[in-house]
Amino acid sequence: MLLSHLASELICRIFAYANSPQDYMALGRTSRRLQVLGNAPACHLAFLYNYFDADRPIYKRDYPRLVQWIASTGVEPIGHTMTKTARRIPTQLFVNVFQNPRWADINPLVLFRSECVSGQYTVPSVLDDHTLPLVRARQASRHRLIENNEIRGVRRVYLDAEVRMDRNQKIVCDCVFHQIDAVYCFTVLRDVREVHVGRILYQDEGIVSDTTWSSLLSVCHRHTTSIQVMPTPKRHRRQWTPCLLQSLEGCTLQRRISKGGLSAGCRFDYVFVYEHVLDDTICLEFCARTPQGDLEPRGFVLMKEFCIVWKS
Repeated sequence: MLLSHLASELICRIFAYANSPQDYMALGRTSRRLQVLGNAPACHLAFLYNYFDADRPIYKRDYPRLVQWIASTGVEPIGHTMTKTARRIPTQLFVNVFQNPRWADINPLVLFRSECVSGQYTVPSVLDDHTLPLVRARQASRHRLIENNEIRGVRRVYLDAEVRMDRNQKIVCDCVFHQIDAVYCFTVLRDVREVHVGRILYQDEGIVSDTTWSSLLSVCHRHTTSIQVMPTPKRHRRQWTPCLLQSLEGCTLQRRISKGGLSAGCRFDYVFVYEHVLDDTICLEFCARTPQGDLEPRGFVLMKEFCIVWKS
């Protein structure tokens, strides 16, 4: 008997026990009827319940609702764990669910707690000579943000954190997402949920800029994926490899830079923006092509976090 001739209930059970998302999709491609059944939300949800089954004892009564929320994001599950899958979920979807009464009974930020490491973590600010950190936290983790198979940067996750809104005001946050361009603070107080969003400004050599780098550079093209030739260090003394955050092509310098003796008006084939691990800064490395076609570093800036401009 052909698979497509089975009863719908039996076909859905076969979908539910597929070994992987790839097998699930391959099964749906075998016939038009199976494609329709595989696209049904109930069938896909049954698959996710089984795919993440190892996480069931961890999240207990919250498990069904967390699976339902992950299904609603449309993100492809990976690694049989909700935590690994949550790394692929865009930050804005966490903001949306945190503010949506429909999901008031769950907190998807708990998905990161299992991979956070306890310690004393701070995000310093050069505005106050490092004396008043922007963020203090007791637990932290980091992962690369990947959307549509493209690296979008790094998301640091801080739990049980204290965030400075200004010199005189601090707030206690359940969770903080710290990305290259913005900070997202999630708080729960007496069952009231709030999200505070701020834009990060950086500074070096007297230049203050956000991550458009418009006060430093004019840019022709911005690449969302890393390119093959990257003259930056591959590995440092810490346990993680720095991430390429941006690749900028056809850039003209707007300001004089002392590191490399660069003048305003200098043009570069590429500017690589990446994490500089040793002192927790963002490095912009200015590169030009040699006559042989290689990329050669000509200078750099180390942009330190200056302040957060809060939007909400």
